[in-house]
Amino acid sequence: MNAVLKVTGLTAGYGRIEAVRGVDLALAPGQLVALVGANGAGKTTLLRTLSGLIHARGGRVELLGQDITKLAPEQRVRAGLAQVLEGRQVFGPLSVLDNLRLGGWVHQPDAGRIEEMFDLFPILRTKKDQGAWQLSGGQQQMLAMARALMSRPKVLLLDEPSMGLAPLLVKEVFEVIQRLKDSGVPILLVEQNARAALAIADHAYVLETGRVALSGPAAELAADERVRSAYLGV
Repeated sequence: MNAVLKVTGLTAGYGRIEAVRGVDLALAPGQLVALVGANGAGKTTLLRTLSGLIHARGGRVELLGQDITKLAPEQRVRAGLAQVLEGRQVFGPLSVLDNLRLGGWVHQPDAGRIEEMFDLFPILRTKKDQGAWQLSGGQQQMLAMARALMSRPKVLLLDEPSMGLAPLLVKEVFEVIQRLKDSGVPILLVEQNARAALAIADHAYVLETGRVALSGPAAELAADERVRSAYLGV
């Protein structure tokens, strides 16, 4: 497989706690890969290590064939990696428009790209002059995704995009993720809602205590009795 993102033997943690242990995974062009597992399995730690917010203790991360394991977070953004953090983390005092402008900091100011984001997230166009703090949770999630996409990423990391949202908004957010997938953006998705994640993913990994316990086509994992009983409530 010609991977856009390749992770080999990745290990990371906090203090004496090793939260990610020798993880191998790969993301192919245009693919959506889901990473599922229980709370505390190491999913968010893995994404933060990929984006450089946590230093890897071992292993290797390659983006488009480039070793980015030791690059600073902003260098990884320039290389083509963008992350939407858990909990959205928008800049509340700033307007929607200014949040988007900050997302495009690696390029010259790009009005055309902002228009593309408004086409993808029409609600943001109507709210563009409002402070991000005034948006609903679902609207803030869309703003966080649009802000990440402003950097024209080669790979997008999404961490728990449905967290804290009402069911109707969860459906709307997943429809947007599906459109992003259809547009060809490779996505690594961490999601507590395993059923929804596996329904739109091409491939999936199940993380348990920092290690990959299972991996394979998402449809096969969704039908696996171990996954169904542990994560799908079946």
